[in-house]
Amino acid sequence: MRALFRVLWLGLLCAGCAAQALVPSPTPQPPQLVVFQSSPAQAVLFENGRPQERFPLPVPPGCKAQRLQAGAGRRLALEVECASGPQVIRGEARPGAPYQVTMAWAQEAHLLGWSADGQALYLRINIFSDPKIVRWEWSGKVRTLPLSPFTYHLEEDGNGRLLFALTQGVGYGSALFVRERARERTLRVEPEHILAFARWSPQGDRIAAIRFPDGTLPFPAGELVILDVNSGALRPLSDADAAQGLPLFWSADGKRILFPRRSPQVVEGAPYTELWAIEVESGRRWPIMNLPRTHLLDFAPSPQGEAIALILDRGGEPRAALTDWNGAPLSILEIEAACCLSWTR
Repeated sequence: MRALFRVLWLGLLCAGCAAQALVPSPTPQPPQLVVFQSSPAQAVLFENGRPQERFPLPVPPGCKAQRLQAGAGRRLALEVECASGPQVIRGEARPGAPYQVTMAWAQEAHLLGWSADGQALYLRINIFSDPKIVRWEWSGKVRTLPLSPFTYHLEEDGNGRLLFALTQGVGYGSALFVRERARERTLRVEPEHILAFARWSPQGDRIAAIRFPDGTLPFPAGELVILDVNSGALRPLSDADAAQGLPLFWSADGKRILFPRRSPQVVEGAPYTELWAIEVESGRRWPIMNLPRTHLLDFAPSPQGEAIALILDRGGEPRAALTDWNGAPLSILEIEAACCLSWTR
């Protein structure tokens, strides 16, 4: 059977050794913004809006970075798109002189997300041959999960519950499931829609998702919806944008949601996307970023605070910036060729 992972650094080849099995947990640190810079290929950590540290996260020749997600400490996962398909690079920088950067590569893999504790990655591997959903521990251990190979989204909450969505292809709709203690139940079936970026609320009693029509129509519009965890009952909250593959985020208190919304500007090709916030109970919504002729490329709120980081493109120059949940004026960060971003935990 094809090897699941090609490890690039010799130290990671000892994943089964006793010494490697005892992987220390990272020391808890305040959340830091980390932005991936495509040229040179490196992760840049910011503090108080200024770049503080950099460490390399090389991308294979001919590949393009797509998505960055941070786990515990300074552990990062980067998905890149290559001619042979998606790959996932993971790396960790430990303080030292210079930084000790340990890295590994998962080929033919799609990044689904981190475990709730930030110690393991969930991947969809062997995409073009024998798809599987696996949990990749930081020690190097790989465990196959008993989930459908048609799973396209997965998120774990703090109690170990898995929320996952699957579809069998265009025209088959989608379904959302919850797996807890080896028991699986169907939360909701959508025969004519796709449920994307489903996220647990901080309290674990509700789920937010972006729903859009299943089909081949380019740049689909969608809607932000809330689902009850017990009944699966769905409540629409707002129109939303599903064209750019941008996610949604809950606020730390579970009272607000940050989400992409279609710009009313009429353009040819890909529509412009704005960033909005909404109060879950009242439905009151307000713009966070709605600049004219600006593409929103990525965004993420600080895990525990009011800061929001985003990457926008005006005239082909991607720039990273900071704002907050009130939509404060953008503070442009000192970094060029910004691709994607995340916050450490």
